[in-house]
Formats: sequence, C-alpha cells, structure tokens
Amino acid sequence: MFISYARESSAHCREVRRLCELLRENGVDAWIDEYDTHVRQDWVDWMAKKVQRSDYVLVIASPAYRALSDGDLSAEVYRGIRTEWKLIKERVHADGDDGLVSVLPVLLPGHPIGEIPALLQPHSASRVAVAELTRDGVDDLLRMLTGRPVHPAPPLGARVPPSPEHGATVTVPVPTWPRRAWLPAIAGLVTFVAGLLLATSPDVRVPGLVAVGAGLALQAHGFRARPRADDRSVLALRARALLEEIVTTESRTLQRLLGDTGDPQPADVRFLPSLVRWRPDNTTATAGSLSTIGRYYQDLDPERLLILGAPGAGKTVLAIQLVLDLAADSLATGRDQAVPLRLSLSAFAVPDADTSPVDIRARLDTWIAEHLTNVYGVKPATAQALVKGDWIIPVLDGLDEIDPDDGPPLKARRVLSALNVTLGRVKWRGVLTCRTARHNKIIEGDETDPDYALQHVRAVTVQPLEAGEVVAWLTHRFPDPDAEDGIQARWRPVAAALREDPNGDLARCLTSPLRLYLAVTVYRNPATLPAKMCGLDGAALENKLFSRLVPAITRDHVCPDGTRYDAPEVDRWLRTLAAHLGRMVKLGESATDFYLSDLWRTTGSPRRPGLRIRCQAALLAACAAVIPQLIGSWLVPDTRPSLSLAAGAGLFVLMTCFLIYTPTKFPGRETPQVNLRYIRTPKGRTRLFRGLRRVFFGSVTAGALLGALCGLLPLGREIMAAHHANIAVGLIGSMMAGVAIFSPLGIVPGVTLQVFGILTVPHNITSRPSDPLRQGRLGVATYVLASSLVTMAVVAIVPLILGVLTPVEALVTGSSVVLSFFMVGMSTFPLCLQHFLAVRGMARRGELPRRPDKFADWAYGAGIFRLSGTATQFRHLVVQDHFAGTPED
Repeated sequence: MFISYARESSAHCREVRRLCELLRENGVDAWIDEYDTHVRQDWVDWMAKKVQRSDYVLVIASPAYRALSDGDLSAEVYRGIRTEWKLIKERVHADGDDGLVSVLPVLLPGHPIGEIPALLQPHSASRVAVAELTRDGVDDLLRMLTGRPVHPAPPLGARVPPSPEHGATVTVPVPTWPRRAWLPAIAGLVTFVAGLLLATSPDVRVPGLVAVGAGLALQAHGFRARPRADDRSVLALRARALLEEIVTTESRTLQRLLGDTGDPQPADVRFLPSLVRWRPDNTTATAGSLSTIGRYYQDLDPERLLILGAPGAGKTVLAIQLVLDLAADSLATGRDQAVPLRLSLSAFAVPDADTSPVDIRARLDTWIAEHLTNVYGVKPATAQALVKGDWIIPVLDGLDEIDPDDGPPLKARRVLSALNVTLGRVKWRGVLTCRTARHNKIIEGDETDPDYALQHVRAVTVQPLEAGEVVAWLTHRFPDPDAEDGIQARWRPVAAALREDPNGDLARCLTSPLRLYLAVTVYRNPATLPAKMCGLDGAALENKLFSRLVPAITRDHVCPDGTRYDAPEVDRWLRTLAAHLGRMVKLGESATDFYLSDLWRTTGSPRRPGLRIRCQAALLAACAAVIPQLIGSWLVPDTRPSLSLAAGAGLFVLMTCFLIYTPTKFPGRETPQVNLRYIRTPKGRTRLFRGLRRVFFGSVTAGALLGALCGLLPLGREIMAAHHANIAVGLIGSMMAGVAIFSPLGIVPGVTLQVFGILTVPHNITSRPSDPLRQGRLGVATYVLASSLVTMAVVAIVPLILGVLTPVEALVTGSSVVLSFFMVGMSTFPLCLQHFLAVRGMARRGELPRRPDKFADWAYGAGIFRLSGTATQFRHLVVQDHFAGTPED
C-alpha cells in the first residue's frame, strides 16, 4: 500500500509518518517516500512502480493537494506530488470501478472534506476520516483495507438485530411494572379502602375487616411481582449509567496522573507476554501496547490478565486505559454485560488465614458490591446482582500493596487462592496489577505451601519506554511547529542526549513513565532548563527530580485565592500524611488509601492512638449536652435542684463513656453524604415535590385512619353518641380530630427526613479529596437535626397536644432536648469534633495546615494526590515512599 501526500509542512509530514507507522504496526505493508531516501533514486520511476503495483493508494487530503489537483498552483512547486497525481489519475480512469475502490481519500484529524481532490468524489463516494492518530482512530481505515466490516451481515433467515454504529445511541429497555404487578396492587388498594368504609357499620363490620385483609394481601402480591433488582432490564439500565460514570471518573483520573488537560495522550508503553507458574490461558502469546490493550484483553480466553512491571513502569495508567477502552466499547456496541471497574486492592480487608478461599472470594464479591453502592450510588440489591451475574469486570490495582514490603505476602497469596475459586457457574474474570519482584515473591512456594499463581491467566510485563518514544512524547508535550525537529529549544539537548545514548543514565531514568512525569513536572515552566539533567548519573538524577518536585509544584500551582504554599511547609505536610498511612497499616487499614476524617486516629501515643482526642471530644460534648438539660430543669417549675444535678452528673458520666467508646466502632467513612446542588436540578426538585406530597397525604391519611380507629373503640363510640345522633357524622368528626392531632406528628419529621433522603440519594462519588469530609459533615448535621426534630415531636409536641405540658414548658423542654441530642449526635461521628481537635493540634505543631481539606484539593489539582473512589492516595507508591523517608531503590 502506497501513501501519497503533499509535503507542505513538517507537522503534516509527521502526521503522515505516524499514520504509516500505525498501519504497519497492525499488519498493513504501508510505504512512504521517507523510507527510501537513504539511496539515490529515479523518483519518477519509483512513483510509477508504487502507484501501479500497490493494492491500495491512500491520498492524504490537504489544502496543497486539493489546490494542485484543481490546477491552481504554479508548475514550479510540488513537482513530485504533481507527477504522483498524474499517475493516480491514470490509474483511476484505466481501472474504472476498481480504481474507485483502490484509491482511497483519507482525512487526517482536523482536515475538512473540501480538501479531497474533486476527481476522487469527496461527497458521492466513500472516504475515510481518521479521528485521531491512535489504534482506535485508524480502526475504520484498517477495516476498509482488510475487508472486515464493523457489522458483518448475518445469514439469511436469522433475525439478528443490527448492532449500532459507532457513536450511535443504544436503546436500553426501561423496566416497567407488568400487568400482573400493578393490577393486583390497584385492586388491593380499592379493596382496602372499601373494607375500611364497611367496617364503620356494625352490620357489615366483619365483611369489612375481611375486605381489609384481602386488600392488603393483593397489594403484597402486586409488590412482589414488580421488577426485581436482578431483572435484566433493571441491570442493563443501571450498567449503562454506570459505564458513563466510570468513563468520566477514569478520564479525570488519567488527566491528573499525566498532569495534562484536554485529551491526555500518555506515552504508548508496550508490554510483552510473561511466563506463568500455572496452566496458561488459551490465547496465543502476543505483544501489545497502550493503544491496543482493550482489544488484547477482549481476545483473551478466559478474560484474565495480570499486568506486571517495575515501580513506575506505568501499570496503573495501562489499567486505566484498559478500563476506558472496555467502557467505550460497551457503550458503542451495547455490550452491557461488560462493565470494567477499577478498585484499589489495598482497601480490601483480607480475612485471616483461617478463612477458606471460598469465603474470601465471597467477601471479595461483597466488597466490590459495596464499592458500587458507596462510590457510584448503586442500590445494594442491584449491586449484588451485577456482581453475581458477572456484569462487572474488576480491575484490581495494587496486589503488591496489600502486605507490608518487609513481611511475607500472606494476604496476597490468600487473594490469589480466592480468585482461583469458581463460585457456581461464574469463573472469575478480571485484571490484576502487581510489581514484578513482589509477584515473584508471592508465587514462591516452600515445603508446606502450594503454588499460589493465578490459574489460566495471561501475564504481561510492562516494558520501559524506548528513547525514541520518549523523544516523540516530549515533542508532543512541548511542540514547536517552526522548529525542524518539532520540539522546543530548551528540550532539544535532552532529545539529543537520548538519541546519542539510548542506554545511558538519562535514558534509563526517563524511559520510566513515573520519572518522565517527574521530569516534565519539574521542568514544565518555560523558565527552567531541562538540559541540567544531562550528564548526571542515575542516583543524582533521581535525587534531583524528587528534591525539586515540591518546589516546582508550588511554583506552578497557585491556591484558589491567588496565594502560594511554601515549599518546605508542603514537604512537611506531605511527610505527615505519609507517616499517617504508615501508622494506619498497624491498625489494620489500607497502606495507600487515606481519608481526612481519619487523621485523628493516629494522633497521640502509638500504643493507644486517638485515645486522647476521643477523651477531649467526649468531655466537651458531654458538657455541651448536659448544660442545656440543667438550664431547662431550672426554668421548668416544680423541679428539685438536687435531683436535677444528680441526674445531670449521671448523664454526664454515661455520655462521656459512650462518646469515648463510640468512635472506635464508627470510623466516620460510611456517614451519609449530602449534595445540595442536586436539589437545584429539575430531577431533584421533582423528586422533592413528589416526596413532600407523599409525606403530606400519607400523614393526613394516617391521622384520619387513627382518628377513625379511635372512634371505633368503646370510649370513642361513647363520645360520638354523646355529641352526634348519627354515627356517620361522629365518625367524620373523629377522622377530622385525628387529622388535627396525629398528622403533625408525621408531617414535621416526615418532611425533614424526606428532604434529607432526597439530598442523599445521588451517588457519592467524589471529584476532589475534600468532598467526603464536606459532604459528610453536612450529611451528619442534616441527619442529626432530623432525628432531633423527631425526638422533639415525641417529648414536647405530643405532651403539648395532650395538655400535659404548657406551651412554655414544651418550648423549653423541646429546645433543650434538640440541643443536647444535636451535640451528642454530632460528636458520635468523628469527622466533626474529633477531626477539629486533631487538626487544630497538628496545625499548631506545624504538621498540617489549618485547612487540610483545601490543601488536599490543591495537591490533587497539582497531581500529587489521586482519587480511588472516595479515598485519596499519593499518585504513586514510590512518591509515597519518598515522603515517608524510604524512597524506592
């Protein structure tokens, strides 16, 4: 295959060269003139052979090519391409229809259709538009060259619905209640209401009660027949929404990891098949790269992939790209039962050695389902059905991070043993990432231990970048269109050094994707000189990059208010957080995931971490809760001061002990999270109004029914007989009294709880590290306030309605109860008072800023941190080890 193009700019030539490289990488024998410039040629004879003997001729559309084909250019320019065009025109005319097929016009990214020569019928014949110069971007061109349609025609007679085109909207059936569900439900409701009306008459009371029971039974039957959580239409709808959320989340994560914006383009790392210690998969071993990882995984049988590599080799970036490729393919083709989900395996609490692999596998599936619920807001029943139905492709990142580096990998071995277990008919499919050296240690057996290797898996090892690939990526990242080599002048010495010595210290450093990121971050500013890296040995270069990382980030990234953090302070704060992670490991928590709400847990004595903060918070909260009670007792008459003081002292002791113990049971991660912006959306307002309407009518109906039931009691009948000669009038009066008395008891707390429920319905996936802390505080405050109002309704409003308390006494009692309940509730969740006390003390010692949430957001935007669901991580374990004082060798 021959590519014909006009050499009108160096940038255009690079794009053509990249297109040719992509075609050759995928088995197409593409050729351009630059491949034959090393010897003297008769170029006219060379052009004739290429145009006449090639199966296909690609004409790369451009302004100069169109102008030349239209005869608008002088004969003194573009003489070579002019000759090529004459030969191409001759082939098109001589071959007729075959010439139309074999000469293909191609549009590179950003080029309009008007640049295609008119002879090639730009509007009335097929053309190929390359969306981007990647493997997926040239997929349509490869299919046309190899004769493989996107959607092959099915055999005649087979009623197979056509698959959607790329980019088309896939229609997912919306789950609806079947007739066998809504018909009994409505019939049951009518029967229930009719039975209540009949029960008011003494003559037909028994049939009325029977009708009430029958109506309840019909409604129960109707609700049982509604679409279940494991219904395929329910799962397909939720899976599609989940795919869109995953694409958004992982794309944002990839941008942060690469320190890039817009459409991030990571370096195209390569991987090679590796030897395994157990039966391999049934796939022929082939190599691949970042741009082909999606198709590589889909071709595996079974779909099990183990990604190995050195620290900083790009395993996480490769895993993220795999998730994006699989999710995009599922969205484009409607393959709903393939939802890739990336999880940090270090967050999984691996059971002890006494737990069987079957139980560990079941707990792992439960953990994945909980992740879907906690991070993406999937209902628990639906999440369980998605996991058990094999809709989820788990991408487990960080097998090497489960165990401490200085100990045996016992937990990792138990995880691998569990993944080899088949639960029912579902055999585990998914992806694992692990450092190569750590994986070798994991699968090592001894005299008592079996082989722990994952069975039937394709293991691949991420290869270091080559020097030429690093130069190409630096050219992409720091372009200079006017330069001959296309790279900025300050990076040109680095590129030259990489070309001259592709195996030197500089090349060995920059061929690691992590070190390449460090170099780009440190020398991103135009005032810096990357040439200072040249000539340094490996250790000096590593030390230089890490030592200048924080100063470079503080220089290039400002705070939202326009100020800048001080580099030494940032370094000290990061070391505090790294040390916090090290202490959390000793508490049985993750070695990489941290939550700002957990900072208090590692303060104080190493033997009893967090105890001092718990005691301080308990004393303050108990005082704040007891004082309003004592004041209320003093304001209410007919109370004994000595009895009030004794009760207050006893309550203080009980609350102090309770609050000291409670935070150890509730770490503060699973607190309700509130998103106030959701209520401003049309969907949020609709749900709120519907909920309030249900609360109002439900409370009124419940009040009327309670009033009617009270009227049917003997005392109620005597009251009605005394005031009304007609029992029907008396029953109506009882219902109205019930509405007046009982409805407020449902409306006040119901409205509060309904608003809280609406605000916490949206998924709680985070877009920055401070979201869990901020939304958690708001959620706790709303939840505690709602509970306080319910308590006030019980202890103040009901006694006021019944006449037990006067309005003043009810106001004092209700206010003191609400304030006490609110203080106790807020102190129960550690992300409130305990977090405040811990941060205050650490900020006073200079270990953290006064607002660690703002600092975490800044560090996330600067690329130091990354998000894993609702948890925050250092961008890489090597970076975490550096700030922990034990940098990776």
